[in-house]
Amino acid sequence: MTSLESIKKFYKNQSVSYEDKVKRYWNFDRTQITDLLKDSKNIVEFGVGTGLNIPFYPSSAHVTAIDLSEEMVVKARLKAGVAQPVRFLVGDVSDQNISVDTFDGALATYYFSVTSNPNKDLETLKEILQNGSTAIIVDHAQHSPNFSQWLIGSLLYRIFYFNPYRDLERMFLYHGFRINKKVYLGRLGRKLQHDTYLFVLENQKI
Repeated sequence: MTSLESIKKFYKNQSVSYEDKVKRYWNFDRTQITDLLKDSKNIVEFGVGTGLNIPFYPSSAHVTAIDLSEEMVVKARLKAGVAQPVRFLVGDVSDQNISVDTFDGALATYYFSVTSNPNKDLETLKEILQNGSTAIIVDHAQHSPNFSQWLIGSLLYRIFYFNPYRDLERMFLYHGFRINKKVYLGRLGRKLQHDTYLFVLENQKI
């Protein structure tokens, strides 16, 4: 069984209880999404999950929502009303063959701590976002993780497909995103709580 197949199986099993867990342990003020992306007309969301962000999409925007799990997307579809145009795609975000410069806004909540290849996905995000576009990232992150954190993060990912100790800030800068805003949301989680941030990124293409 490939790693991707293992992740799909994991989230298929998690799809039943996923939303309740997120609301209880990893919730944040999602109304910020509407305001921060209010000027975006064509938005992509990486890792839509069960669709918790859908009610907060700007009402005038067209949204493409992507998730690896078919079971998660089934639940997300139920939250998309007829007045909110949402196109759902199932699969790896880097395998969707989306044209360069398609979107002028992006959203990813608790995605980059669970994806198997955050650098590859950031490169995809950079390509499909127009120059100067805004990307909103909400996730766990650790600036300059020490060896113990790196080791624990690696073990957590092998078991739960979740690594809260990734240096996301360094990754954003490496891929050419400018960090316009960084908001500390607190230590969120279930048994183990981790530093959680909201990043407002600007895509910069040379």
